[in-house]
Amino acid sequence: MVFDCEKSTISQISDRLFIGNYESLRDEIIKNHNIDAIVLASTGLEPGNLAKKCSFVNLAMTEEQGENIGPKLIKGAQFINHKLKGQKNVLVTCFFGMNRSVSVVITYLMLYRNLSYDDAYALVKLKRPMASPINSYIEGIKKCVDHVRSTRCDLTKNSVPEESDSLTSRIIG
Repeated sequence: MVFDCEKSTISQISDRLFIGNYESLRDEIIKNHNIDAIVLASTGLEPGNLAKKCSFVNLAMTEEQGENIGPKLIKGAQFINHKLKGQKNVLVTCFFGMNRSVSVVITYLMLYRNLSYDDAYALVKLKRPMASPINSYIEGIKKCVDHVRSTRCDLTKNSVPEESDSLTSRIIG
């Protein structure tokens, strides 16, 4: 499969929400898309000089077998929601922009836009054709969202929880 280089670097998913790969962290891309906040959904990515220009959260997702992605998905979705409510442009990035960043955005769409997994995935896939969450992440997304919905966790608060926050620590898987 051959990708258009610019389209594989960064894709606009909605008004102020973007998904990108490691190349999307370049200064000129951040500037051209007026990015204010960044979700680093992968290990090995650092904001570098962007940390001075943008707020960011590092989820350090690894794709390793048995990784507990639930708390990371919640933290990423809450960060996105908080920044979008503040009229900020948000970039969610991982190394290839195909699985981890896509999974965080799908989780956000399910939790805050009340979409089903299929509808959230279809929206992301339409805007970012290379989106391809791996099976363990798909299962993790569904389990995480089901848990939040079944326990009626309040995700409407404006604060972004820390790793030790009771909400994120209660999420299983």
